[in-house]
Amino acid sequence: MGSWGAIYNNAIYGVRLHTSRMTMLQEQIATGNRIIRSSDGPSDAYRIMSLRQTEQEFDNYFKNLDETEVSLLEGSNALQQISDITTRVGVLVAQGATGTYGEQNREAIAEEINELLEQSVSLANHRVLGRYIFGGADSTTKPFETTEENGRITSVRYVGSYDERPAPVAPSVEMSGQIVGDRVLRNHDRQDIEFYTNTGAEPGTGTPSVRNDFWATISAHTQYPLGASGIQAGHDSNQDTIFGNHTITLDTVGQTLQLDSGPLVSYNPATDDNLEVANAAGERIHVDMTGGALVGGTYNITSGQVQIEGGPATNIDFSDNNMVVEDRDGNVMYMDATGISKTGVVRVENRGTYDLFNTLIHVRDLLLNTHGLDNNEQLEAMRYAQESIDEISRGFRQRITILGGRLGGIDRLRQTLTGLQDQAEAEANAVEQADVVDVATDLARTQTLYQMSLAATGKVTKLTLLDFI
Repeated sequence: MGSWGAIYNNAIYGVRLHTSRMTMLQEQIATGNRIIRSSDGPSDAYRIMSLRQTEQEFDNYFKNLDETEVSLLEGSNALQQISDITTRVGVLVAQGATGTYGEQNREAIAEEINELLEQSVSLANHRVLGRYIFGGADSTTKPFETTEENGRITSVRYVGSYDERPAPVAPSVEMSGQIVGDRVLRNHDRQDIEFYTNTGAEPGTGTPSVRNDFWATISAHTQYPLGASGIQAGHDSNQDTIFGNHTITLDTVGQTLQLDSGPLVSYNPATDDNLEVANAAGERIHVDMTGGALVGGTYNITSGQVQIEGGPATNIDFSDNNMVVEDRDGNVMYMDATGISKTGVVRVENRGTYDLFNTLIHVRDLLLNTHGLDNNEQLEAMRYAQESIDEISRGFRQRITILGGRLGGIDRLRQTLTGLQDQAEAEANAVEQADVVDVATDLARTQTLYQMSLAATGKVTKLTLLDFI
C-alpha cells in the first residue's frame, strides 16, 4: 500500500505542477509580461523596479527642467524688454544733449523717462509660476524696492536674495530658473571714482560703496566749538557767506567780537541773538550771543557741509583727506576735503557700478535740472550720462546672450534625458515583457503534459485489487 500511496501522490503532484505552470503562462499571455510578481524572477524583478524608478526620476527631471526653462525664458524676455527701454532712453538723452532743446522739451523727455523707469521696475518685479524671477532663492519677496517722493521714484534698492536655488535637472546636474536680479540688472566692475568740480574737492582713498553717478552738494554752514565760547548760530546763519577755516575772537570784558582780522563789533549779551559780524574781506556770519555764559578767547570755527543723494549733511573737516559721506541708504563715499575752497555742486562719475533704475533717475533729474546747473553744465552732464546708458546697454546684451546659452543648453539636455529615459524604458520592457510566441509554445507543451498527467492519474485511480490478482 505504501507504493500505491507514492504513485498517487506523484500523479497528483504532476497535475498540480502543470496546472500552476499553465496558469502562469496564461497570465503572461493575458498581460504580455513575463515578470508579474517578484516571485516570478527575483533578480529580474529587482532590475525592473530599479529601471522603473529611474524612469520616475527622469519624469521629475523633466518637470524641473520645464519649470526652469519657463523661468529663464520669461527672464530673458523681461531683460529684452528692459534692454529696449535702455535703447529708447539712449535716444532721448542724445536728443536732450544736442543743445537745440529748450527747458520745456527737456521736461517732456524727463516725463517719458520717468514712465520708462516705472515700466522697468515693473518688469524687474515680474512673477512667473507664482515666483519672482529676479529674486534669486527668495522668490516670494518682491526683489526691487522703491522709495518715492511727490509721486516720483527717487531710489531703487535690491532686497532679493544673492543666492540661487538650483533644482536637479539631470543626474548630478542642477540648474536654477531663479535669477539674482542684482547680478543681471546692475554692473559689478567698479572703477576709480572721478569728481568733476571747481570746488577743490577730490576723491578720498577709501573704496566707496555708493553706486551710480551722483551729485555731491557742498554748501556753507558755520560750526562753532560746542560748549567752549558760548557763541551759537544766529537766526540768519543760513545767510552766512564764510567758507572753510576761520577764527573768531571774543572779548567778554569789552564785549566785542571779531571775525578773522575784521573790525571789532560790540555785542549785548542780553539782546543780540542774531548779530552780524564781518571779516576784512566782507564775508559775514550771524551769531547768537544770548545762549549762556560767554568765555573770552580766540576760537577756530569752520563753515562747510557736504551732502550726497538725499543723505545726511556732513560737516566738512578741511584737514581730512578721506572724509566719509553717506547717502540716504547708508552707502558711503570718501572725499579728500583738504583742497576744498568754495561751495558748489560736484558731479561724481562712478563707472562700473551702474544699474538701470538709478541711472534713469539720475538722467531724469538731470533733464529737470534739479541741481540748478547752468546750460553748459547741464549739456555736459547729459553727454556723460550717455556713456552710462551705453555701459548698461552693453551689459544687458551680454546677459541676454548668456541666458540664451542656458536656454540652448536646456534643449540639448532635454534631448539627452529623453534618450536615457527611452533606453531605461526599453531595457525594463525587455526584462519584464514576455515573448508571446515562446509563451504560446510553452503553454501548448504544458497543456499536453497536463492532459497526459490527467490521463495517467485517471488510470492510476481506476486500479482495483483485482488488477493485481
